[in-house]
Parts: sequence; C-alpha cells; structure tokens
Amino acid sequence: MTKPQKPFSLTDDRFDQSDYWGRFYTILNVIDPRTLFITAGQRQTYSKLLDDFKNKQLAKDVTDEDLWYARKALDSCTHPGTGEVINPLWRMSAFVPWNIPICLGMLTSTSVPGTIFFQWLNQSYNSAVNYQNRSGAEMTTSQIGSSYAIATTTACSLGMGLRHLVNNGPLPLRRMNALAPGLVPYIAVGAAGSANVYFTRRAEIQAGIEIFDEDGELLGLSKEAASLSIRKTIISRSLGLPIPVIFVPGLVMGALVRTGKVTNPRAKILCELGLISACISVALPAALAVFPQRLPLPTTDVEKEFQGLTSKSGNPIGTVYVNKGL
Repeated sequence: MTKPQKPFSLTDDRFDQSDYWGRFYTILNVIDPRTLFITAGQRQTYSKLLDDFKNKQLAKDVTDEDLWYARKALDSCTHPGTGEVINPLWRMSAFVPWNIPICLGMLTSTSVPGTIFFQWLNQSYNSAVNYQNRSGAEMTTSQIGSSYAIATTTACSLGMGLRHLVNNGPLPLRRMNALAPGLVPYIAVGAAGSANVYFTRRAEIQAGIEIFDEDGELLGLSKEAASLSIRKTIISRSLGLPIPVIFVPGLVMGALVRTGKVTNPRAKILCELGLISACISVALPAALAVFPQRLPLPTTDVEKEFQGLTSKSGNPIGTVYVNKGL
C-alpha cells in the first residue's frame, strides 16, 4: 500500500477522498498530536505562506511538502465550516492523549462515586469534542448548556445502567456476557456515545446545516443533511470506534491472565491501559475514515427545494456536499 501524492492545492485534498485509504491518510494528518503545539504565531506564519502561494509570491525554496504541512497545521486547528480556532483540548489530535488518563481512572476506580465521576468526565469530554467538531450549526449559550446537560446525563445513565445489569441483572443477560465477553459493555458504550453525539448536535437537525454544490456555492440549509451527517458520525465514531477498543484488550488480557503471564494487579492495569491506548490510536483514524468529512449526498436524500437545481455553469446538480463533522 503506497501513499498517493498530489501537487499542492489550496482547495483539493492531498489524498483521494473517494478511496478509504485516502481518507485514512487524511485523518492521520488531522489527529497528529504534534499539531497541538502549534502556536498562534506559527498559525500566522502558515497562513501567510498559503497567502503567498495564492498570490504567486512564494519564495523559491518553498516546497510542496512545506505547503502541505502549512495547510495540515491550519486545518488541524480550525473548524472547516466556521473557521473558528478549536481549543486544543477538544481537537481530534488530542483525543488519544486525553483518553489515556480517563481510561486509567475508569480502570482503577473501585468506589461508586469514583466510577460515576470518571463516567461523567468521559462523557463531558466526549460532549465537548462533539460540539467543537460538529458540522457547523451555530448554538446559543443556553442551547449549548441544555445540550451538554442532556447529553451527559443520558449517556452516563445508559452507561452505568447497562453495566449494572451485567453484574446484577437477569441470569440470561449475565450468561450472555459470560459467553461473549465485552458484548454488553460494547452495547453500553455504543448507546452512551450515540446519545452523546445526538443530543450535543441536535441543534443541527433543528436549524439545518449548510449544503454546497460541487463548486462550493452555498445552496442553503438542510435538516435532512444534518440528520444524515449525525447518523453517519454515530455509525463511525460511536459504534465503530469502540469495537476494537473493547474487544481486543479483553481477549488479549484474558489470554495473558489464563497463561499466568500477567499476575501482578498493577502490571495488569498498565498492560490493559497500554492495549487500550494502542487500540484507540489505530481505531480512531480507521473509524473516522469510514465516511468522508466533506460528505457527498444525492439530492434525492435532501429536501425537494434542492432538487432540480442547476450550477452556475448550467449543469444539473445531482450531488450536494456538507461538512459531516467528526
């Protein structure tokens, strides 16, 4: 598998977005943790570099690789729809580093208050990431507050409730979890994550999100496109991402414990944390690459007002594009 290269462009993607591996390489750039250390001054330098390219005033020693890195740096820091600088804590490039201490807390917590706290912390972090990486619909302070409260309360209740059922619920449920370890926790995580994404981003469905034609011309706001974008985000990140993160560490740790290779409780926690971190690092780009961020939608999937339109060049518009969000 070779990484395809393209000449630098301000508008075209470096990697083919119609191909899964092209999207995978794109997401690897988005989640590169080194971009967390880019300063405001560096952003200005990179922005000027791209302006120089646009105005054909580039210095002779500037390469395509320099330009691609400048665009990568800016794209990782700013929201593609609103142009806002995303807080470093809530960028996708911070997702893996910040999940490591959260996972450690969830693994080592033994008390009910401690478990509830780390569940709340996990869902609060997810809610902030969902909001900062939304499709782009504007939200008032009251909408943000109510969405956060509903998202975290619902997600924590689902997560804690289903986990409680595993240990104290009906015998058939406990047997199912014994026969398929990780299945019920996966259902709990998936349900909680899905609820978090939906309630954090429900303002998009209520107001609609911007849709564009192939040339980038704004066509209007679409509630149907918002609904589809949220559904695809839930499928890829809330339901796809947890699969290897939950099942692989459980299988590996089970084998290590059965064979006696890991017996010390502290070593067991560190080993499990390392496995989870490795799985998140691989699963995050793999899940986010399932659908392109600039999501193409046939006009038949959105409102009738966007059907039968023609572009500036007079061609019929059969496909519209939205920023799906991450």
